[in-house]
Amino acid sequence: MQWQYKTVRIEFSGIINNRVDVLEMDAVLNRLGDEGWELVSTFMDVGELKKSGLVAMFKRPNPNQTIDLATRGVCPQCGYDLRGAAHEVCPECGWSMGVVDQTSR
Repeated sequence: MQWQYKTVRIEFSGIINNRVDVLEMDAVLNRLGDEGWELVSTFMDVGELKKSGLVAMFKRPNPNQTIDLATRGVCPQCGYDLRGAAHEVCPECGWSMGVVDQTSR
């Protein structure tokens, strides 16, 4: 699997005016962003027996797949064909293979 996915549900606060707690949402988005998660979609979750909420779906590259794709010559970030390339950085998106030059030690 090329991607890992995460789904987060944030309940609305308030009894009369259901509203998202913006500070809570910012904290969740910033924490997940720091962990490498990218927000890809949101939708409303309106329940009759439970509070309404906002569902946010995130994705990030699967670290195991990243290694596999890179060894096959495909950039795991953007899918650019790196086979035959004489460089260690994808010319399309700038992703680095992280290869250490052993000769400089």
